[in-house]
Amino acid sequence: MRGLGRDLDLYLGERALKSDRGLSVATRTTGRIFDHLDYRVYLKEHYEKSKEANPHFSFRSFSNKAGFKTKDFLYRVMHGEKNLSQASIFKLSGALGLKREEIEYFENLVKFNQSKVIKEKDFYFQKLAAMRGEYNTDNSAHRLEAQQYDYYSKWWHTAVRSLLDMHEFRGDYKWLAKKLDPAISAQQAEQSVTLLENLGLVARDSSGRYKTTHKTLTTGTPILPLAITKFHLGTLELATRCLDEVPKEERDLSCLTLGISRKTLDRIKQKLKRFRSELLKLAEADEEADTVYHLNLHMFPLSKREKPEGPA
Repeated sequence: MRGLGRDLDLYLGERALKSDRGLSVATRTTGRIFDHLDYRVYLKEHYEKSKEANPHFSFRSFSNKAGFKTKDFLYRVMHGEKNLSQASIFKLSGALGLKREEIEYFENLVKFNQSKVIKEKDFYFQKLAAMRGEYNTDNSAHRLEAQQYDYYSKWWHTAVRSLLDMHEFRGDYKWLAKKLDPAISAQQAEQSVTLLENLGLVARDSSGRYKTTHKTLTTGTPILPLAITKFHLGTLELATRCLDEVPKEERDLSCLTLGISRKTLDRIKQKLKRFRSELLKLAEADEEADTVYHLNLHMFPLSKREKPEGPA
């Protein structure tokens, strides 16, 4: 598929492994609650600025102001050792001096960061995105962030990009939608092409044909792990569907059950990484590509690892 797999493999392969610990990554530190997607980072920034303005400000005084009896509670929250309850959210909102709309954003932000369920996390992110669009002054940055999230969270955007590289597409969205399997709607196809244009991943040439670019997307946003997880879930559904609907000669399914150590697991991961790189090179060299394929590589434990015993 002539150079289209590299950036996706980078993010869903190497970068995804580094991001699976959650969303506690640094965001822009401007002091505005709407500029943040990690409430712990926001609290740390608030504490540091308050300490700078008043050297006597401490975690003890911060906790007292919020009405917490445990003096190191907020310190432990900021460092990921404790979570905030619903009651704690409102106590802390008062100590932070947040306004009504800021309290609502802060509440959703806490639930977004603390949720362990993908559907819940996505639900709170959508609420945050809507509020960021309404109250955030940096609309261009917010819009780009939302577009990047959309690109990775739906499986068909990468497939559409590959199709545009293989065919002389000039705007027949019904054809494009039906070309995918499973098919999407013509409206979704048009929205996908528009998204790819806005992200600079495709562009029209002088003849009106869409062509792919070599641009890759940045990974600075802390919402990326959530989008990647949604992408994986979507492709898992596609894999399940192919068992019934895709002829055997058009697919390949296999699996292994292995008993291995942590050391061997790491070696297998490295081999899989090299294997993906080899496949990308094969696809890039294919000048007769006419079909978009998706390859899933999954490896997960089926038993619990023995924990090393401590001293008796």
